[in-house]
Amino acid sequence: MKKIPIILCIIAVCMSITGCLDNITIGSDTSTHTNESTSIEYSSSGVGNNNNGNENGRYKLNFNVKVEKNLLFSKYPVAVLVDDEKVGQISNNESSTFTTYVLPGEHVITFKKAKGFFDKKNEFSIDVQSNTGISCKLHTKKTKIEIKDWTVFTAN
Repeated sequence: MKKIPIILCIIAVCMSITGCLDNITIGSDTSTHTNESTSIEYSSSGVGNNNNGNENGRYKLNFNVKVEKNLLFSKYPVAVLVDDEKVGQISNNESSTFTTYVLPGEHVITFKKAKGFFDKKNEFSIDVQSNTGISCKLHTKKTKIEIKDWTVFTAN
């Protein structure tokens, strides 16, 4: 009977190391890209969440993002950020759309683990010169977030 608590402790330690316990709380131009992380210098060139279309020279930036299903491990929520400002969050095995408005120019798009101890993220830069759409699938892993099948296109 004393072996059961020890086995449960070992299982709990293994699950926490693999990230399984991270979500438990106690108490017309088209570009296709591969999964490469690009880090660029931060630019604070005006992310906003107004609802007035092209007001103040801002362009619409639409996201259509799906987080692929993980059955047991690495099932953490993913935050979507533009220039370090959160525009949305997606859970495991969900799809979602987000819209924000940005000034023309270079912006950093980041997909980041929304909570927990380990900082997992993947980011890329985009030059916005018109209303733009981004569509992608994300796969969460123990050590990283993979961006799969992503496209950037001119949106309405």
